Amino acid sequence: MKQALKWWVGLCFCLSIIVPQGLRGEDITVVTEDWRPYNYAEGGKIVGVSAEIVEAVLQKARVSFTHQLFPWDRSYKMALEDKNVLIYTIARTPEREKLFKWVGSLAPRMVYLFKLKKRTDIRLTTLADAKRYKIGVVREDATTKFLLKKGFVENRQLEIVATEEINQRNLFAGKIDLITGNELSIAPQINGLGLAYADVEKTLLLVKGDYYMAFSRTTDDATVNRVKKALDDLRKEGLVKKVTTKYLSY
Repeated sequence: MKQALKWWVGLCFCLSIIVPQGLRGEDITVVTEDWRPYNYAEGGKIVGVSAEIVEAVLQKARVSFTHQLFPWDRSYKMALEDKNVLIYTIARTPEREKLFKWVGSLAPRMVYLFKLKKRTDIRLTTLADAKRYKIGVVREDATTKFLLKKGFVENRQLEIVATEEINQRNLFAGKIDLITGNELSIAPQINGLGLAYADVEKTLLLVKGDYYMAFSRTTDDATVNRVKKALDDLRKEGLVKKVTTKYLSY
């Protein structure tokens, strides 16, 4: 009996060494939105510049996870309220700083106001000029919150919807005057809708910064720190630059 007990204790000890630390315990739920070229569904898989970096980082950190696409407001709500959630591609703003545990940047962020080229009547020099027009924005998006803070009013200057694609269709249909976004995401989205990005032009630069990956506040610090280190290591190894070049040059 003593011999059998010794064998069992020894086996358990060995298993505790063999099983990777990051693969024990609860899975991480990874959430984002459908937003080319950063994160989108293709061939039954979530791909894109941010998606590929995030998956590589979690695998290197030996963290088990599930990966899901939702409308942005749902992903954002999950990251705020649920346990062990990782959200990306998310703008890091002063208002959000204490709401999440930030891991690191994934890609540069430059958000503009866009209009149809044929709308020669729209001329923007300052942000105040934009208050004369109806702007399509996305619910819970950092740019939406930026404009609200600057005095833009929902249902007056701002048309708040669930996705950028809705705004892009509304822009071409003449239902709104301007949309927000960056060149890298808007071009493939508009062309993918059967519309022509060549008919659109950027006007005013609204905000500049980076897009990040971040954990919900309830996530264990050890997991967050391990993922931070994995991102730093992959950046030094050149993977982040390689993935960025692959997607942002197409």
